[in-house]
Amino acid sequence: MSQFDAEDKHKAYREKAQQYADEEKGLWEDFRHGMIIGTKDFVDKIRSKHMPNTIEKEIPQQRSLTRSIDPVKVLEKAAGILNGDVDVIRHSRRIPKSMKGNRDLLVYLVWKTCMLPNEETGRLFGMSYSAISHILGDMRTRIKKEPELKAKYNHIYSICKM
Repeated sequence: MSQFDAEDKHKAYREKAQQYADEEKGLWEDFRHGMIIGTKDFVDKIRSKHMPNTIEKEIPQQRSLTRSIDPVKVLEKAAGILNGDVDVIRHSRRIPKSMKGNRDLLVYLVWKTCMLPNEETGRLFGMSYSAISHILGDMRTRIKKEPELKAKYNHIYSICKM
């Protein structure tokens, strides 16, 4: 096992043994999220077409599909839509006031899309989980009160849906 330079050493060993024995992959090896048989690209294609806009946290398959989304990719794609600099947003101790609204929207989008805990979201943005909690509370209130902010969020979400 120590010879395999892979994240999942057991899977790497299994694939090497199958390759050596000219054995086909087992049907269950590509079974993903408790309901789809196929490659990761196929699952991504299905997710982008059929994933509902609101995720039911009580449905384990939807939760696992959402958690498999790469938050860095979502952040980069959404920042590109907002014409924001990801490095400034993620690594600056203080950002300009003009960027604060977009940063808060990005925090909310990544948190909601990827279903990350506040602590992980904070690590992604270089903030504490407490700061993330304040931003999320503020954004929930603002999205309910400001229809143009809600429309902006829905537009970015529909493009970033992975």
